[in-house]
Amino acid sequence: MDFSFNEDQEMLRKTFRKFCDKELTYEYVRWMDENVDFPPEESHEAFGHLQRHGIDPIFLLAPTTRDERVERVAKLARGYVYYVSLKGVTGVGNLDLSDIEKKIPQLRKHIGLPIGVGFGIRDAATAHAVSQLCDGVVVGSRIVQEIEKSDEQQAVANVTKLVKELRLAIDQN
Repeated sequence: MDFSFNEDQEMLRKTFRKFCDKELTYEYVRWMDENVDFPPEESHEAFGHLQRHGIDPIFLLAPTTRDERVERVAKLARGYVYYVSLKGVTGVGNLDLSDIEKKIPQLRKHIGLPIGVGFGIRDAATAHAVSQLCDGVVVGSRIVQEIEKSDEQQAVANVTKLVKELRLAIDQN
């Protein structure tokens, strides 16, 4: 299937080709981070580049994602699928574990890959609880917040402490 691209998408395609043909430099890692949620409907060309370079495409699913899209993601995804546990912006809001507990079995009907859950995981207790419901726990904003509130000399130590706490809680399973 061939898709038509607007100017922004064309720039994205060119940048993506460059990324796949070069080593992972800061610029390209930053680009990848900003484009992690490449929609499956627009991923065909990107998927080919990723495959050739041994990089798994990780697609995001939200609480509001319809079954048709889940099925499309299930066909394209490799590695794992990232379930965004909150509606809204990362790092904000409260996590409802009962919503995750209901949604993961629905996703497993379509997805044979591991399912990682992220958004709203702020502490060891939440990481532990979420790890009981899925295959992986994704923590991003909380680590960034720890870096931002730390002085330069303590940032690594503080993040290391946080990650160890999260890991120990997850390993209690």
